[in-house]
Amino acid sequence: MTFRDGRPANDDEPGPPPSCMASPGPVQSRAILGPVRLIGLRDAAYAERLAWLDQWIEADAVLPFENENLRMISQADRSFSILVLHGDDTRRMARILRDWRSLLPGKLLVACLSASTPDERADLLRSGGDFVFDISTPGPLAFAALTAGLRRRLAASAPAGAPADAVSLDAPLTRAEVAILEVLHENDGQTVPYGQILDRLGKSGTSEAVKCLQVQIQRLRRKIRSGASIENAKSQGYRGEFDRPRFA
Repeated sequence: MTFRDGRPANDDEPGPPPSCMASPGPVQSRAILGPVRLIGLRDAAYAERLAWLDQWIEADAVLPFENENLRMISQADRSFSILVLHGDDTRRMARILRDWRSLLPGKLLVACLSASTPDERADLLRSGGDFVFDISTPGPLAFAALTAGLRRRLAASAPAGAPADAVSLDAPLTRAEVAILEVLHENDGQTVPYGQILDRLGKSGTSEAVKCLQVQIQRLRRKIRSGASIENAKSQGYRGEFDRPRFA
C-alpha cells in the first residue's frame, strides 16, 4: 500500500532539483515533518547546536535531557514523528538512543552533534539512530534527509490489506496500530467487537486489555489525516469507515 504522503524510496531515481534544496525555514518544516521534539544534553555547545537546528526545523518542544523526559514523551497526548537528541557525549547519547528505540519503535530518532567522526556516527546509528548530523551539515540537506526518511517510514507502516491511497497519515504507525487498522478495514463499515480486535493483537479480552485498546485507538485516530475514520460502537467495539471500498 502507498500513501498520498509518499512512496517507497527508489535509489535509481534522480535527486531533487536544486530549488528543492532551498532552506525550508522552520514554519515550512513543521508543515512537512509534523511535530518534532528536541532533547539536548547540557554542555558548553548546547546553545550553538540549538541555534543551528533553529535555522531549518521548528520543534513543538525543546527540553534539556532529564530521566523523566522519555516517560513524559511516551505518555504525551499529542503524537509526534521525530525525536531529536543533541549533545557531544556520544557514549551517553548511544545509551539514550538504545532506550528510546526500544520504547518508541515508530519514531524517527535523530542524533545531532557539534562535530563528529565517522566512528562516532556509526556507533550512534548502531544504537538506534535513524540519522546522525553535526552542525557542519547544511540545514537543507538534513531537512531533505528527514523528509525522505519520514516518507519511507510512512510507506513501510502501510497496512498490507488496504487498497492503494486508502489512508493518509500524519505519523508512522506502530505494529499494533497497523493490525488494528487492518482488521477494521477488513470489516469496513461494520462493528468489530473488542474481542476480535484484541485477538488480532494476540491479547485476551480482559477489561484492562480493553482500556489499553481504547488508548491505542485514540492515538491511531490522531495519526489518520484523511481516508478513514474510527467510530465507537456503543461500548461493543469499533467501526472503521474508509473512503475507498475494501478489496473483494
